[in-house]
Amino acid sequence: MENNIKKNVMINILRQMSATGISFEDLKNEMAQNPKLLLQKFDLLCLVNGVPQRLPLEKGMNQNPIGIFPFAGNWYLELAQEEGKLRHQVNEKRLPDRDIWLEVYKLQDALNAQLLAMGQPPLKGMYFSRGGGINWVVTFDGNKLAMPEDSVSAPTEANVRYCGML
Repeated sequence: MENNIKKNVMINILRQMSATGISFEDLKNEMAQNPKLLLQKFDLLCLVNGVPQRLPLEKGMNQNPIGIFPFAGNWYLELAQEEGKLRHQVNEKRLPDRDIWLEVYKLQDALNAQLLAMGQPPLKGMYFSRGGGINWVVTFDGNKLAMPEDSVSAPTEANVRYCGML
C-alpha cells in the first residue's frame, strides 16, 4: 500500500511540474539555494575560537566552515579549491587518493548541492589524486556510473582539493 501512495504522490508532483514548467534542474537549483531543502546534509569542519570542530550543517554554516565530511569517519575534504595548478605546485601528501575520490564521486550530486548552498565551488572538472608518484587525475563530469581517471603529462593543469583527518 505504501508504494502505491508514494507512486501517486510522485505522479502528482510530475504533473504539477509539467503544468508549471518546472524542471529537475530547477529543483536542483532551488535546493542548492536553500540548505534546509537538501536531501542529504553533511557535517562541516569549522574553526570555533581557532579550534577545529565537527558540526552539523545547521550549526556549522555560520561557524567559519573550512571542510566537509562526506562520510561517517573523521576524513574531511577542504572547501577551498585551487584551480589550474600544475602537479609540482601541490602538496602531494594532502591530496585525496584514488579510492577516496571514488567514494566521493558516488556522492557528487548531494555534495555539490550542499557546496553550492554554502557558496562554495562544486566538484567539477579534473582533480589531482595521490597515486604513487604518477601524475594521476580524476574527473567529475556529472556521470555517476564510472569515475574517469587517468595519468596525464606533467604540464597538465587540474584542480586541487586537499583532505585531512580530524
